[in-house]
Amino acid sequence: MAEAELQLSEDGSALHYELVVHNVEGITMAHLHLGKAGEIGTPVAWLYPPGPPPKLIPRVFDGLLAAGTITAGDLIGAMRGRPLSQLIDEIRADNVYINLHTKTHPRGDICGPVYLK
Repeated sequence: MAEAELQLSEDGSALHYELVVHNVEGITMAHLHLGKAGEIGTPVAWLYPPGPPPKLIPRVFDGLLAAGTITAGDLIGAMRGRPLSQLIDEIRADNVYINLHTKTHPRGDICGPVYLK
């Protein structure tokens, strides 16, 4: 199980996040993906670790996995070079999900939709 909280800054230039994970083994990475949950979308921002390469946590993890801020400069893939407002528009259109990758499920173990606070 995982929970994420995302909050847009007042001026819209930054997206603050916290990703809490409960009892997940072998975490390798977590991203925001462009697409609908349940589809195979493309990563558009790293959450854990903050950038490549993936970083294996070989044990069961329970707690705050990642916290930070995403700005336009952090966007990758289809969003690279675009303003953060385009990612926010995709989130509001229910077209972004969080994908938690594990050693057992490298394409994604837990994924869910993203909502802004």
